[in-house]
Amino acid sequence: MKKPNYVVLTKDAIQSWTKNANASAASIGIWSHSRRPSSYGETDFLHANYEFKTFKDTWKFLNKVADGANSLKHHPTITTTYNKVEFLLTTHDVGHRVTNMDIELAEAIRKEFHPFDKEVDKPAFEK
Repeated sequence: MKKPNYVVLTKDAIQSWTKNANASAASIGIWSHSRRPSSYGETDFLHANYEFKTFKDTWKFLNKVADGANSLKHHPTITTTYNKVEFLLTTHDVGHRVTNMDIELAEAIRKEFHPFDKEVDKPAFEK
């Protein structure tokens, strides 16, 4: 199987994407870019949290995200508790950096959330 053509993104490119994504966020999860130490060395990732009214809605959304991630052959780290979902996106094949595939997956996640966003009372995990 041929591997995707990954493009490692610069910090400026990632910040530009998060700024644009968050400008249109309304009640959609807010995306951020972070770097932290891990067992692999420095890990660069996109991060977002989403919140739903019900446990059932959470899993409807996660099943759609799982289908999309499988189609892209690019899988996020997902943590979920009842109606809250956290995503971490990084590309392992290029040394745990953010690539074009992470942006593509983040956009797909945002798109899958749209049917649910009118049902949410507030932005996920307000700071």
